[in-house]
Amino acid sequence: ESRVSVPCLETIEMLLTSGCLQVCAPPCDLWQRICKGIQYECRGSKDIKKVMAAAKVLVSLLTFPSPARDEALRGILTYMCHRYPKVRSLSGEALYCALCANEDLLDDDDKFDNALEILSSTQWGDSVSIVRKSRNELYPLLLGIPAPESKNLDSKNNQDSDERKQQEYGYDALVKEMHY
Repeated sequence: ESRVSVPCLETIEMLLTSGCLQVCAPPCDLWQRICKGIQYECRGSKDIKKVMAAAKVLVSLLTFPSPARDEALRGILTYMCHRYPKVRSLSGEALYCALCANEDLLDDDDKFDNALEILSSTQWGDSVSIVRKSRNELYPLLLGIPAPESKNLDSKNNQDSDERKQQEYGYDALVKEMHY
């Protein structure tokens, strides 16, 4: 139920940003349960408020040490190619602000500068096919791993699929669904 999970996610985000849950930093498994709960709750969700609240929680988890930080970064990078442009924009902007506020998130200054350049120069509200290229450049910079391969290897199929998804699940579809 979104009426329960959205306030719960917002409360967790407030607790994380205020520092109340810093005592639960790894090796405590609270952050693992939060990340798995977010994945379970938001998988395939069309509720934009729920997904945006989940993205905010993941950004708040970036203050934790490395195992929690890596899991949160994976989630944020996933949301950067979400079907709704508003979620992509929120994720990109929130990650940019988190990196600016916590310069110690990346130990290499060149990687830090490159990540900030990619985050600031990309229009995260553009189509997924355009945003995916920038997002994939962030994987080696932030996590030190290669970007996951696309499910459809043929670029024409990817573009057609992205356009179809944009029509089915894009911002216009959301506005139409909400009867605005």
